[in-house]
This record gives sequence, structure tokens and C-alpha cells, in this order.
Amino acid sequence: MAGEVMLVVDDHPLFRAALKVAAVRAVPDATILEAGTIADGVALLRAATRIDLVLLDLRMPDAEGYSGIAAIHVEAPEVPIIVVSGEQEQQRRAEVDRQVIPAAPRRRSDRAEEGPRRAINRSDKA
Repeated sequence: MAGEVMLVVDDHPLFRAALKVAAVRAVPDATILEAGTIADGVALLRAATRIDLVLLDLRMPDAEGYSGIAAIHVEAPEVPIIVVSGEQEQQRRAEVDRQVIPAAPRRRSDRAEEGPRRAINRSDKA
């Protein structure tokens, strides 16, 4: 599949840039859209004719708990979401794993840039 469109939603410009680099490494011909807030991400989802994958920071200033995931999912339930977080607490990670369809690699030996390709491939099969 060529020409995937990915949406990176993160409030930190440097992290957004790093996620964009990882996404382009995984899918070199992808178009990457960027949003600094959940509200901007939802607006981009509404305006876009196609988005194949969302890379979403778990902790956003305009979201509480998992409300950011819920807002993105409600707007585009068919689009896979990879939740990106610096969260180290195992219980919190387990909660995210239960509430979001796992798309990203879970083993430390997997390269981070494999996550976007896997998520897109899974959504193609659905």
C-alpha cells in the first residue's frame, strides 16, 4: 500500500518531530499530518478525506485520562491508534493495552518504526 496518511498528535514539537521521523522511516512515502492538541487532531480527522493511522501522545494538555483516545476514536473509529507515552507505570500501561487495540510492537527487541506499518497492515485486513 502506498501513500498512507498518518496523523501525529503530540503537544511537544520535538516529540512530534521524532514521531514524524519514525513514521517516515517505516513508511517512506507517507504523508504526515501534525496536531499539537486533541482538538486540533479531531479537526484534522474531520477535514481529511483519509487518515490511515494516528500516533497519539497519552498525556495531552486538553485531555484527561483516556479522553484523548476516546475523542480520536469517536471521530474515526476505523482508524488504528498507536498510543505513545513516556509513562513507566506498569498498571497504567496495562490499562491502555486493555482499552486500545494493540498495534505497536510490545517487545523491546522490535524497532519502534515497525509499529506504523503493522497498524496499517492490520487495518487493511479488517
